[in-house]
This record gives sequence, structure tokens and C-alpha cells, in this order.
Amino acid sequence: MTPSPAQPPQRWLGTLRMLAQASERRESAGADPARRQRQLRIAALGLALNCLPWCLYMVWLGAWALAAFYGVCLLLTLLLERAGQRRQFGRAALLLCVTAWLAVTGVGLWIDRPTADLPRGIQLLLVPLYLAQQWVLAGFLALWRRVAAGITLALFVALAALPDLAQGPPVLGHGERLVGLWTAILAAGLLTQSLSKARAAEARERQGLALELAQAIAANQLELHFQPQCDAAGQLIGLEALLRWPHPQLGLLRPAQFLALAERRDLMGPLGAWVLRHAAEQAGRWAEHPQLGHVPIALNISLAQVQEPADRARLLAQLQALLLPAGRLRFEFTEPVFAAHPQTLEALLQACRAQGVRTTLEHFGAGWSALASLAHLPLDQIKIDRQFVHKLGPADVEDPQRHSIVQAVLRLGEQLELEVLATGVETEAQLAALKALGCRLFQGHWFGEPMRAAALERWAAAGGVP
Repeated sequence: MTPSPAQPPQRWLGTLRMLAQASERRESAGADPARRQRQLRIAALGLALNCLPWCLYMVWLGAWALAAFYGVCLLLTLLLERAGQRRQFGRAALLLCVTAWLAVTGVGLWIDRPTADLPRGIQLLLVPLYLAQQWVLAGFLALWRRVAAGITLALFVALAALPDLAQGPPVLGHGERLVGLWTAILAAGLLTQSLSKARAAEARERQGLALELAQAIAANQLELHFQPQCDAAGQLIGLEALLRWPHPQLGLLRPAQFLALAERRDLMGPLGAWVLRHAAEQAGRWAEHPQLGHVPIALNISLAQVQEPADRARLLAQLQALLLPAGRLRFEFTEPVFAAHPQTLEALLQACRAQGVRTTLEHFGAGWSALASLAHLPLDQIKIDRQFVHKLGPADVEDPQRHSIVQAVLRLGEQLELEVLATGVETEAQLAALKALGCRLFQGHWFGEPMRAAALERWAAAGGVP
């Protein structure tokens, strides 16, 4: 069955969606996971320290409805802490915003009730929340960040302007509310100052890290690790070169921890050139190796390396100067590159094929792809994204809902005469399910983790089969 061409409006909207998803992934990847985890833990602790005393005080007063309200806020805080521990940063960020909105609104409407001589003050805590949202929502689309910021500002204005809407006598007396007002003022001031200092420190750190990255590229202080790609029999059929930065203070950094910084500082071009040069040098050193001498090495090509004519020309010129045997290198392109420059990419793929470089579309299925363009692009391989492989197990062979996407990609590859490689294979159950579906090429920790060149040579000499 030949894929039907996408309608122009659908293709336009799908391209915008793909670019937005790519931007979201870059922003979230740029944040240090350990740092975000610490930030969320501090936020959860702050919310708990704010909600728990109110909950206990309402219990002591016998205001059971308000005590139950703050009990719900505490439960949300616990869920926030749990999501942060699991590094589910998107879910944790949403829980942080919702819990803060509920807690501040509840206090403002039912407890911090304004009088003629004492205004409402709890809304001041929304100021540091507004500043913190720029951090905790960094992995979300710009639209959702603006919506969250709008809600926070709208609540601030509403709570500052609204009169007392509650019925009955106030829960707190004048003296208690005065203490609460000064507490809110001091807490908002201290949190705002702390956030401002943290933002300034982070900006200085990023600037210093960008300079260190530029120096590391120039001084050849980066590393390439190689992950095996195997067939159904466990035989080595390819390698993927993965960049690592052994930072003297921060340890071994993965690309997700510095690629977004490299993009913002215009270092992707030099970084891509470094990877291509050193991968070619390693391929030359392995030329006579019995197991690795003829295995293709796959490299990831970034959007920055193909979006400008000068960048594409520089890439092809460097490739031609390497004088490697045909089939020794393979270029992998992600769907953001595919969606942003389909016509340009076609010309680049043709030029790569003319120089003996095979090409792969990576993370297929994770975003949006124009199948009409995919059908005529000179690709050799597509990779099934790991998020679909992780869901597979022994029972999935009988459950069409769980393996339908993998099966559809395999059929599409067969129709278009493209190789299909499944990434993220980590268990024997996943491997068995993929084999049952007809997949014959694999990559993942089940076969081998990314390794330095020396470790890979030992892995290959030992047979390489798990």
C-alpha cells in the first residue's frame, strides 16, 4: 500500500507541531536533571512548610473544611516530591503550579480576608511563583508557559482587587492576620531575592560552561563512545557514535546536558565537525580490525549543520576530504531536520549517497512525518523510537493495541524498501516481541552500552552476544 500524500494544510500544521516539539525537547534537554530535581525538592519543601502549619491550625480551630483543603494541598505536594524523585519534570512542574495556585487562592478567599484597615497579602507569594515558572516550565511549549504565567498574574490581580467574598465571621482575628501579612511580605521578598540570585548564578555558570565547551572542542578534550547495532542473531552490523564530554568538575556529561548550550552559543558547527573528523579517524584505526574493520559508523547530524547553504557545503567538503571507503559512515537525521528542511534535506541526502554515505531517519514515530516526502527521500534506514520499544513485552504479541505502531513502521519500511532498526532494546522480552513482529535490526543496552573504543574492541573480541 502506497502512503497517500498529505494535504498542504495538514503538512503545514504538522511541520509547526514538529518544530514546536523539537524546541521543547531542546529546552528540557538543556536543563541539568540533578539541578531540576533539587529545585523541585526545595519547592515541595516550601509548599509543605506553608501548608502543614495551616492544616494543623485549622484542625485546632475545628475548621474541618479548611483543614481538608490543606490536606489536599499536602497530598499534591507529596505527589510533586515523588514526581521529582522519578525525574518526571513535566508532571512535577504542573503539580507545583496547581498546588501553589490552590493554596494561595484558598488562603486569599477564606482565611486572609481583607478589612477596612488590613489588606489581603497572600497574593504577594505569587511573585516568586511567577519567576520560578520560567525555570520549572522550561520543558513546556511557549504557549503553555504563557498560559501558566497569565493564570499567575490574573490570580495576583484578582486577589489584590477583590473584596471579602466569604460569608460569616473571619477565621482569624486582626492580630493573627497582621502576623500573616508580614510573614507573606517577608517570604515573598526572600524568595524573590533567592530566585534572582540563582538566575544570575546560573547565567554566569552557563557562560563559563560555554567557554569551557569551546575550549574542549579546540583542545580535543571530548570523547566518542560507540554503541553496537546487531541483527537478530546478535551479530554486529553497525555502530552509533555518541558524544561525551569528560568535564573535570562535573564528570562525564552526555549530549543532553550541553547540546542546547552549544546551540545557543553557535557551537554546533564546530562540534559536528569535531565528531565527523574523530569518527573518521577511529574508522581508519579500525581498518584492519577483524570485527570492526568494515562496520559502518553512524553519526547524528544536527539542524545547525544543514539549515544554511554554507553549513551544508562545509559538511560535504569535510566529508569529501576524509577519503573514507564507501559505506564506512552513516548519517542520522532527526525528525526536526526532516520537518524543517524537506527540500534541502533531499539534496543533501543525494549528495551523501553520491559520496557513499548511507542515511537514517532517527526517532521515527516520535513526532510528525510527511509520509509523502518520506516516500521519495533517498533514505536507507529508519529507526523506531525507543518509547515504543519500552512498552513491548511478552504479552504484546497478542495485544494489537500495544504493538500496532511498531508493526506499522515495519510494514512501511518493507513497502519503501528501507531497513528498520529498533532502538532502546533493554530486555530479552522486548527483543522477543520485536522478533515476533518481524524486526531484524536492534540497538540497546541488551546488546551493549555505549563504550569507549578500547572497551568496544574487547566486546567485539569476546563475541559481543549477550
